Amino acid sequence: MSGKYTDRIDIFLKNNKITWTSLAEHLQVDRTTIQNWKKRDNYPVQALETIAKLVGTSVSELTDVEGEFDTMRRLMGELEALRKTLNDDLGEIRRRL
Repeated sequence: MSGKYTDRIDIFLKNNKITWTSLAEHLQVDRTTIQNWKKRDNYPVQALETIAKLVGTSVSELTDVEGEFDTMRRLMGELEALRKTLNDDLGEIRRRL
């Protein structure tokens, strides 16, 4: 019973010494509900928000299975650097005119 989200959530839970059973108690759902989420690898947003708070991270980091969050952060940095370079180049062109 694993999937890409379940595997990642499991790592966060283990690192914080939280069991799936105690998570079910915290979310006030029964074990069958948790098992269905795990089986489908599909979690309600509210559950993800609670899990993220419990393990001290954000939902985006919790569900960042393939590094999309880190990739987006890196690309945004590159885009900002490119924007600055273009603005500097545009300023230089204006000075020369």
